[in-house]
Amino acid sequence: ANSSTDVKSVIRSPPTTSRSLNGSDSTDDIHGGATDISTEVSTDVIERNREVLQVITTTMDNLAVVQNKGGKSADAEVLFRKALKITERLLGVEHPEVYPKIQNLAEVLRGQGNYDEAESWFRRALDIVERTFGLAHEDTVQTVMDLAEVLEMR
Repeated sequence: ANSSTDVKSVIRSPPTTSRSLNGSDSTDDIHGGATDISTEVSTDVIERNREVLQVITTTMDNLAVVQNKGGKSADAEVLFRKALKITERLLGVEHPEVYPKIQNLAEVLRGQGNYDEAESWFRRALDIVERTFGLAHEDTVQTVMDLAEVLEMR
């Protein structure tokens, strides 16, 4: 099979029922019934389609931002989690490009009032950004401020 067919078949696979964070069953109809790409795509497909998958995760992030701004934070959270999971598989969990994905997820969780989980994600983001850019970098400073805000809200 050619590599573009492999990616398309994963993205367009039928809806799946999954257990949400709150324990309820829900049908994943985001992206027209896409299954969890991060667990469905084989390592071989990932290697052959790395650039395409990076574009997909960027698109997922952008859509999630729009959904969050439109008041659909639960849908945004799902997309941010999927984009993060795919990016981690593509680049590794400590890669600097994972940082903005983590930051986005933490921000939506903070907006939902899920301060404990947001704190955990902000701490992970801080670890990556501090190690990558140092203490004086603007992203490190912003992440420290975000973490402080979550701690204050708790």
